This record gives sequence, structure tokens and C-alpha cells, in this order.
Amino acid sequence: MNTIVSEGEKLIVNIHALQPRLQLIVKWIIASGYVLLGIGMTLPISSQALPVFFGMLLLSLVVVIIHMGMGYRHVRAAEHALLLHDRLFYISGMLLTISGMFGFLVSFYFDVDFAARNLGALFRVVFFLGLVLFTAAITRVYERYDIATWLVFGVVLACFLNVLDFFFGNSTTISLAGQNPLGISISVLLPLVLMYFYDASKAKKIVWLVILILMLVSALLTWSKAAWINVLVVSLVVFLSRLRGRKGFVASVVVLLLSLAIAFQFQGEISKIYQTELSASEGSSSNEMRMAQIKNGVEIFSEYPLGVGNATYPAVAEYLGLYFPQSIPPDPHNAYIQVLVGFGMQGFLCYLLILAYVAYRVIWLRRVMSMNEWVAAFLVIFSLYFQGLFSGELFTQPLAWVLFGYYFGKSSAKVLRVGDR
Repeated sequence: MNTIVSEGEKLIVNIHALQPRLQLIVKWIIASGYVLLGIGMTLPISSQALPVFFGMLLLSLVVVIIHMGMGYRHVRAAEHALLLHDRLFYISGMLLTISGMFGFLVSFYFDVDFAARNLGALFRVVFFLGLVLFTAAITRVYERYDIATWLVFGVVLACFLNVLDFFFGNSTTISLAGQNPLGISISVLLPLVLMYFYDASKAKKIVWLVILILMLVSALLTWSKAAWINVLVVSLVVFLSRLRGRKGFVASVVVLLLSLAIAFQFQGEISKIYQTELSASEGSSSNEMRMAQIKNGVEIFSEYPLGVGNATYPAVAEYLGLYFPQSIPPDPHNAYIQVLVGFGMQGFLCYLLILAYVAYRVIWLRRVMSMNEWVAAFLVIFSLYFQGLFSGELFTQPLAWVLFGYYFGKSSAKVLRVGDR
């Protein structure tokens, strides 16, 4: 009997000894998951699935480990506290999911395949809500483990491959021109990169400057007009906010000169883009198509105010005989119209409540952040909401949801104080 007890005690001691090592492994799995999400969110829509899938798979594995492991009570406690604290957000998210059931049923009338996709879209919303909670808990518990940095790293890696291929590749591995996902990811994460650049030590400033160059060049080459506008607005606000003090002024001058140098280097590409946008072919056709997508989305909503499902847009547009300058697209190219069409007025109101709550939490961050950090956080959320006017990725891709969770974790200072374990 004593032998059994002693062996059992040894086993318990060995398990406890493994806990720090296991937590280190778990942290690297988490980092890998967010890096893969960062890479996946920059790819063309047709190529996004694989890295995003593996990123979510890794994060799901970590969730299982955390909820089964004895050494993660602090993470589970953080999840519970944050779930209660931000319950308005999660209740709104679940009501959004429930409101999508009507569209799921309607989509059976058009095509069973669309019904299956709509069911998948509902599960995706539930998964994203879980991703928000998990990201918030990890951000809160491991305060020095900056998840946003890993997202940036994933995007920068994609930028590096794109720029490398643009200059030295014989054929484009990842086509830059017209790839809005890359432009969106860059413009949304740019405020964080600028913050890291300004606040870094002299040695690290060089690293962040190189990263900034990669992101600005990649954003330029995507031909994404929404990304360009976003980058200009973000850069202007950050520069103006950093002009106080000698260091901030010098850094702003460096970035300004760098931007002018990039514009000079790529003046041929810029001229080509300008001519394309002014021509009566590709530029005007693209703009006309986007206006038709939004107009027809509103038309579908007027016919089906309770929603038709998140993926049924092309089938309903064809059924109603709506006009498009080109082939019927898969979505309205606008996150707000997409939710309105897919989830109906009731789901749209829930989604607006979600976005309003996130904005409130970010505004509240001013109490616990420095002005520079808060300006970056505000600009990240502003960029997400702005890009929602030109793309459905605010709703359909994990970038926005991860950042929602990240800032929920940052804003929960008064809810839970747990140090790094």
C-alpha cells in the first residue's frame, strides 16, 4: 500500500514538474496559431482556408489543453470573469446566431448547397465568439505575451513573400494587384506597427522600420483604394499625435521621408494605377460593380427583411433577376450589407450592438492606457469599421474578432488582476 502511495506521489510530483515546460509549449502553440491566422488573412479569398484552418485548429487544441489541465485554473477563471463582464457582447453574438436561423431555413428554397454553407456560417459565428473569449483571457492572464505582435508577424511574413516575389519571382506566387485581404490586414494593423516603431529602443527601431517599409510597399502594390485611404488617415493621425517631443518629431520626419522615397521608387506603378482608375475600362468597371453589389444587397433585404442566409446572396440575386456589370459575386462586398442581407434586420441590430459595445470598451481603455497606446487602439478599431464599408471580412474573417478579444483583455484591468504564470 505504501509503495502504491509513494509511486502515486512521485507521479504527481513529475506532473507538476512538467507544468512550466507544458505552459511554454502551449504558449508557442498559441503564437503559431495567431501567426497562421495573420498569414491566412492576407491571402486571396480562394487561398485563405488552409492557414486559417490550421491556425484555428492549433488554438482549439490549446483550449482543450487549458480546460483539461490542472495548471490552468487562472485562465479558466479569467474566461469566467470576462464572460460575465462582457456578457452584453456575448449575448448579442448568440442572438445574432439565432437570428440567422431564419435565413438558413429560407436558403433551402434556393439550393441545399447554400443551406449547408449557411449552417457553416452560423457555426463560424459561434466559433468567433469563443475566439474572442479565449483571446481576451490569454491577453489578460499573460500580460507580457502580446497576441497582436504575433498577428503582425504573420502579416509581415506574407508581405515579405509578396515583395520578394514581386521583385525577383518569375511568376507571382501570391498575386498582389487587386488582393484586398492583404491591403485590409496591413491598414488595420498599421497603427500598432507605428506604435511599436515610435516606442521601440534605437536598435529595435531599425527592425520596426524595415517592417514598416515592407507593409507600406505591399499596401501600395495591392491596388486597394480603401487600404490606401486608411493608411493615409492612420499615418496622418499618428504623426500629428507624435509631434510632441523631439524624439517623436524626428521619427515622424524619418517615416515621412521614407514614404516619399517609396512613392518615388514606385512612381511607374502608381502612374499605371492612376491611369487604370481614370480609364473607362477596369477602374470604372470595378467601381460600378461595387455600387451594384451594395444596391442589390439593399434590394434583396427589401424583399426578405428577415434574412436569406450569409451565403445565399448570389442565388437570391439571380432569382430576383438583379443586374450586375460582371458575373454575380458571392457577397455584397460590404460587411454591414452582408449582415443585413444574411441575418435580417434583427441580426443587423445585434451586430450593430456588438460593434457599439467594442467601441465603448476601446474608449474606456483611455483610463488604463497611455495616450499613444490608446490612439493606436482607437485607430485599429476605426480601421476595422472603415474597411467594413468595402469588404465583408470585418464579419467573415477572424482578424476583427481576434482584435476584439485582444482589446477586451486589455480593458479588463479592473475585472481580474492575474500576473504572468
